[in-house]
Amino acid sequence: MTDDDAEILAQAVAGFSDEAQEMLRQFEDAMLVLESDPSDAESLNAAFRAAHTIKGTAGLFGFTRVVQFTHEAETLLEALRSGELVLSEPVVAVLLDSRDQISRLLAELSDAEPSPDTDALGLELVVRLRALRGAPPPAAAPAPAPVLAHAVEREANPDAPPCWHLSVRFGPDALRNGLDPLAFLRYLAKLGDASRIRLLSETIPALDSLDAEACYIGFELRLLSDSTSREELASVFEFALDDCDLRILPPGSAPADFEDLAQHRCGDAAEARTALFACWEALGLRFPLRIEPAAAPDAADDDAPAVVPHIERRDPNAPSSRNDRRSGEGDRRNGGRDRRAGDETRFVRVRADKLDHLIDLIGELVIAGSGAQMVAHLEQSAPLLEAAERVMTLVQDTRDAALGLRMVPIGETFGRFHRVVRDISKQLGKDIELVVSGGDTELDKSMVEQIADPLMHLVRNSLDHGIEPADERLAAGKPATGRLILNAYQ
Repeated sequence: MTDDDAEILAQAVAGFSDEAQEMLRQFEDAMLVLESDPSDAESLNAAFRAAHTIKGTAGLFGFTRVVQFTHEAETLLEALRSGELVLSEPVVAVLLDSRDQISRLLAELSDAEPSPDTDALGLELVVRLRALRGAPPPAAAPAPAPVLAHAVEREANPDAPPCWHLSVRFGPDALRNGLDPLAFLRYLAKLGDASRIRLLSETIPALDSLDAEACYIGFELRLLSDSTSREELASVFEFALDDCDLRILPPGSAPADFEDLAQHRCGDAAEARTALFACWEALGLRFPLRIEPAAAPDAADDDAPAVVPHIERRDPNAPSSRNDRRSGEGDRRNGGRDRRAGDETRFVRVRADKLDHLIDLIGELVIAGSGAQMVAHLEQSAPLLEAAERVMTLVQDTRDAALGLRMVPIGETFGRFHRVVRDISKQLGKDIELVVSGGDTELDKSMVEQIADPLMHLVRNSLDHGIEPADERLAAGKPATGRLILNAYQ
């Protein structure tokens, strides 16, 4: 990687971190709304979109820890959206804790070694997330036992490296979206010996009905490698998450694993299963497989052990997958923001130093415009005076607009305190209501950033010492619920 590439990647990662923090703020705001109004479907959808955007973008950069954990939170949110799970206080609590865990993982993106404490907290939260939807806790992957397929290969050459099996089917839009199947094969060849491969072209239609921009192929591949891990193989295809269906079987996979894979690929079609088994036999697999499936599975194949665990894979030809892809692309294009019908607002992030430079240039333009006005008065030319006045008016309007670019509503800073008040009131056993007004009052961005910490201290002190517990308030003739008011005004 060249220095220019490294700089571009660093800028892209920094942009992702900023966008992810924005997504986390939206996620938190949505969960706090849901805590008081569990029927708010729009807030639930906003929380899901925020988690989905973080997971998808983190996958593009290869941030596996973020992808794995966010997927668990996203799965719980999907259970809420589908009605499989009812929103309750424990659900809101674990999702807010998950938001904090994602924030910790994002803060460690630049660290050479992940924090064991962060991983331990993440594992505890995964257990809680799965327990709420009735799923089993994550289990440590057992060491693969040497079965017949692996034994045959090792008997022929005892020193042969472990052999992975990859089954890939590209979606019809893969080429349109800029993917090159051959490029994936070339990259896999860098990870080990990828010489045993079979191209699957049975789905290519006749020439008169062929779409030149559509992709119809897939492949079955045996990869020999001493040092490759499942995560490394999965990362090869992370840019094609929505345009391919990938299954990875580790070295030593049992015949039952291949039968599950055949069931996923072929269903109950005996002819297709026979062709697939013949393909595997040509790749060097030597063990008996059933042409007829043992039983029709009740659950979706997405939970099969052959699936890469930290990436949600779906059939790229399925309509729901294409819809999800379009939805995900829309979320990424919109920055994951909750855009309601008719809202055409667009946001662009600009470095503060560039904005300061623009304001300095406009200041020089104002001075130059005043000089031009003075020359026009000296020349006593009516057309020149009129033109100078018009230019000066535009310059002043531009100056005001540029100065306004640094002005931001203080409501975003106030919004952070909803979570603070919620958490502290529960810790103290107090019933406290936060009332925010004047959130649209604008201040210079640097001032808003500087007052955030002092405001935090004021709020904490108000909760600790300014509001009594409910029983003391009732005894004093006050309402049981205390009220904390944040108000901003010019």
